[in-house]
Amino acid sequence: MRRYWWLALGALLVVAGVAVVIASHRWGEASFGWFAYSPLSESALNIEDQISRGVREFWAGIAVAVVGSLEIAGGVGYRLGLRSGVDRREG
Repeated sequence: MRRYWWLALGALLVVAGVAVVIASHRWGEASFGWFAYSPLSESALNIEDQISRGVREFWAGIAVAVVGSLEIAGGVGYRLGLRSGVDRREG
């Protein structure tokens, strides 16, 4: 497994990116229970701040997942290039 550390790193980045994208999604407002009540203080974020925060988290998650995918693709391409048997000293 020591030779394939890049595969684990890429998979971890993809999973983390997907988790951030899922966490950034607004799943709707609660209409019942404890969370249905409005906050007591006026210091809560307004809707524009909440939307921009969700969008930033979404794109950050997409970026992390893309970097993880590129890590996997680059590593696989490198390993396939090593296996092709082309002598690097020729040329």
